[in-house]
Amino acid sequence: MRHQEDDTTSPVSPLQRSAAIDELVVRFRDKVRVFISENRDLFEAFGSDAEKVATHSGLIAAHVLSILAAEPVDASSSVSASIGRAHADHVVKPSRYLGAYDLLLSAYSEARRDGVKGLPPLSQIKMRMSIDINATLDSCDSFLRGRLTRDHAALFKAVADLEVRSKTDFLTGLYNRGAVQDLLNHSDNPGAFVLFDLDGFKLVNDSLGHGAGDRALQDVARAMKASVRQSDTVGRVGGDEFCLWGPSDDPTIWRSTSVLVRRVVESLPLLRWNIGISAGISFRPQDGTSFEELYERADQALYVAKSHGAMTIFLANGNEEMHIDPR
Repeated sequence: MRHQEDDTTSPVSPLQRSAAIDELVVRFRDKVRVFISENRDLFEAFGSDAEKVATHSGLIAAHVLSILAAEPVDASSSVSASIGRAHADHVVKPSRYLGAYDLLLSAYSEARRDGVKGLPPLSQIKMRMSIDINATLDSCDSFLRGRLTRDHAALFKAVADLEVRSKTDFLTGLYNRGAVQDLLNHSDNPGAFVLFDLDGFKLVNDSLGHGAGDRALQDVARAMKASVRQSDTVGRVGGDEFCLWGPSDDPTIWRSTSVLVRRVVESLPLLRWNIGISAGISFRPQDGTSFEELYERADQALYVAKSHGAMTIFLANGNEEMHIDPR
């Protein structure tokens, strides 16, 4: 019985470190380096960097040495885990890693053919390889599952961030034109659409520079956003044009809108930047239902307002609504 137990355990015990084992590992390392370099997908996984390939080939060779001779299988499984993670990190398929064992057997055959003495029996190498394959695949699978979870979370965050950026004006942090357009075209609630245009803004850019112009736009955006109701939406639709969407089912909506617009305009740092502001107002559903219709009618009213001078607000129906002094 004792003899049978020894026969069972001896194939998986570490082999005696020898010159023959070292020679086998060197031959194997060289085969791995050539194999990676000649397979485009593997080579590109290492950034097409021959030095990285050589380093990784050495790592694999050290791993093979550990499973053959350096330490017991239980201890070498930690090396298996390391090599499995290394391959997963380089996005190398497990099937490719298993192919490395074929290279080891090829190196063994060549060493025997070349008369290298002291090589262990092939059955012992295959037994240790079999155990190591299981340890490596378990590690690789566990690592990939963990990385997939992390990658999924990172991808989800990236998509969420991208969605926010796609709706946000990069300079002011307000909604951009596309976001306001989507909001209005995917709803049908009544309300007021106000289109603002800064008067004299070009002089800020010309006299103080575009950096100052950017700061002026940011100041206006902050003040505008701080002065509106929670239900309102403020956006920058381009250049020095801003818009405000105020949903309301008030039958005298033009009155409440007048109050809102006055509050917004009076909050703006116009005197600080020596600029003015004009606005045109359209209402849904009276002047249209889509963003395009509301924008067009408000833009027409804005054109009339600007022709009457700075600080003038006009309704889409052509009636002058108010004239406000800058603060």
